Amino acid sequence: MSQGKFWASVNEERRDIDIQGGCSVDWSPVDSETVLVLGLSHVRAADNIEIQYDFTRDGWVIFRTVTVGWTEPTAEKHYIEGIEKRKELAFIPSWDEEQADEPA
Repeated sequence: MSQGKFWASVNEERRDIDIQGGCSVDWSPVDSETVLVLGLSHVRAADNIEIQYDFTRDGWVIFRTVTVGWTEPTAEKHYIEGIEKRKELAFIPSWDEEQADEPA
């Protein structure tokens, strides 16, 4: 059995989760604004991913926040900050249309 740890956050409420061989999450998003954030707790670095249900397109969307630039230092802020943007990595339709058309 594989073991591991990850953390999940829904609307900024973070929970650490231990995994013994796998994990299943049942989730009922209230609206398109509800986001599930998954992060890796490991010595290996990895960006977090965000999972959101898109009710308009009727499917799951996976995002990652990427740094697209840096701010310039100012008199008030003597440091630089990353300018971040959400990037859509994948859209997964709710149903596999090929399987939905097959008779039961």
